[in-house]
Amino acid sequence: MNTNQCRQVIYHPQLNCTTTTLNESEYYITSDGRLYLNNTQRLLNQSEYTRDSQGIISICVKNNTTFMPKYSTAEHYITYVGLIISIPALAITIIAYLCIPDLRTLPGKLLISLLSALLVAELLFLISFQITPSTVLCISSAVVMHYSFLATFFWMNIISCDTWYTFSGLTQIRNIGKGTKRLVLYSLYAWVCPLVLVTVSLIFEYIPRRHELSPGYGNGTCWITNRKSLQWLFAIPVLIILCLNFIAFILTARGIYLTGKLSSKYLSKHNKDEFIACIKLFFIMGLTWISAFLYTFTSIEEFSLLFCILNSFVGLFICISFLSTKTVRRSILRNLHKITKFSTKEPIVSSTEQSMDISTKASD
Repeated sequence: MNTNQCRQVIYHPQLNCTTTTLNESEYYITSDGRLYLNNTQRLLNQSEYTRDSQGIISICVKNNTTFMPKYSTAEHYITYVGLIISIPALAITIIAYLCIPDLRTLPGKLLISLLSALLVAELLFLISFQITPSTVLCISSAVVMHYSFLATFFWMNIISCDTWYTFSGLTQIRNIGKGTKRLVLYSLYAWVCPLVLVTVSLIFEYIPRRHELSPGYGNGTCWITNRKSLQWLFAIPVLIILCLNFIAFILTARGIYLTGKLSSKYLSKHNKDEFIACIKLFFIMGLTWISAFLYTFTSIEEFSLLFCILNSFVGLFICISFLSTKTVRRSILRNLHKITKFSTKEPIVSSTEQSMDISTKASD
């Protein structure tokens, strides 16, 4: 039976709308006084609800807990299924890049770092649904998730810039900075910059006087619950990185054109693969979060569904894109050939030794 059909609906002059009351199990009041609706996972400002002398909460009918976004049920299942598939897919991709020698190049190591950050973020995102809001575990998960998602984009920025550097006219200079030194510099940028942003967020969160950019980690949900903080400490940095990545790809395409449309002496098969891999990442990650920004600014539910699908299955898309290349297939076949060749050697050696033993015994 749907008890929501029996709710009393009255006009409330203070809110200037038709209102209904909520049961205590249907909401949660955050530390900053906002109302979190458990069913729809929406946050209402203090001006969007009232509390009478008996503590009963009233909200506008349009914000009622019976209201569900158009794709909320579908998104719920898509997210769970997508993450359950994506997390193992990311792990498989990381293991493949660690185990196949041909993939342990500098671009391969950069990709491993990006996928590691994304794996942590996706895993925490999946677990966060089962964590009680406002607990230490929920707050900690939100902080680490914030850091991991930011690190993913900073590593994407590194990969984009390194690809541009490969196809720029700085090829000879680039050779000087090869190896561990460049990887260390890249790592400092990609791991420290997100740490700075998260540290600033924590300062805003725990200063004595509440700041307008206080993230509200874990208030009602294990993520950033303050919209303004989410905008300045996550969305804007991500948007800037996406723009920088786009510029890097334009410059890379120009560099390829100037070097003879992939036929110059500067361009090797390895460089081509590096550029193609970068395009795949830009398309997968870029399209995912562009759809999120489009939904934010347009409120078109179709963009929300698109973001849900792309974000949930991002690990699967990356796994298919990067493990279906000729390089990976050749490496797997080569390793299988070595294993087969090694296994067939054993009986031959044994037969030879057995023949020698027989001939020795015959001579005796």
